[in-house]
Amino acid sequence: MEEELLRQILTQLQGLTSEVQAIKDSQERMESDLSILQYDVGHLKKDVKDIKRDLGHVWTDIKHFDNRLAA
Repeated sequence: MEEELLRQILTQLQGLTSEVQAIKDSQERMESDLSILQYDVGHLKKDVKDIKRDLGHVWTDIKHFDNRLAA
């Protein structure tokens, strides 16, 4: 009886160990994905800043062109 109980406990512990390892693996993948996303967001922020700057130049060019047409 005791031996059977110990086998059941051992089987359950092995199952839990597998589940814990799967959770750790999943966490590592999520951390890696998060790192990649943070890198991408940094580049997107820079791209947005560049686009805003470029739009500012375009707007200035349009105003200069409009002033030349009015003259």
